[in-house]
Order: sequence, then C-alpha cells, then structure tokens
Amino acid sequence: MSPLQAVKTSTLALALRSERFSVEQHDGFLLLGAGDESPDLQLVLAKILSGEAVDLFAGAGNLMSKKFHQIPFAPLLELDACSSKLVPDLLPRVVDHIMRA
Repeated sequence: MSPLQAVKTSTLALALRSERFSVEQHDGFLLLGAGDESPDLQLVLAKILSGEAVDLFAGAGNLMSKKFHQIPFAPLLELDACSSKLVPDLLPRVVDHIMRA
C-alpha cells in the first residue's frame, strides 16, 4: 500500500468514526461496526460524496502521534494531523470510488 493510500484510508476512518461507526484499520482495509446510534452507511457516504463538511476529529480521541509531542492544544494537533497524515479534500473522491465499485 502506498503512503497516499494509507492517508486516504486514515481520513475515511476518521470521517466514519465521527459518524459513530466503530472502525478498525487492517492493511488498507476498514472493518466497520455499527451500533444502535450509527446512521445508515449509505446516507453517510452520500453526505461525504456531496462535499458536506465532516468533522474528522469528532471521534478521533487522542491526536498525539509522537512520543514527545510538544503541542497539547487540540486545534494545533488537528492542524498537524491534517498537514501530515490526512487528506480531507480528497474524501469525496475516495467515497465516489467506493460507491462506483
């Protein structure tokens, strides 16, 4: 798996977690679990595909990714994650590719 594919997968995982799905990542694949509070997956994917804003960090948990991360302020950690590990702008294209498969 290329680094860009890993970044796309991580971005989609965060988007789905923000919609109350349980998401596990395994070698480029996402394993989804839906609970009583989870919305319909098709509706969530349609929302992402439409370009509607998704709060990637709503279900993100701890964003400190480095052993001695020096940025304890949540907005800066989110900015750091977006600049180095996520591609939120590509999310609609990723979902479009999934929906066409």
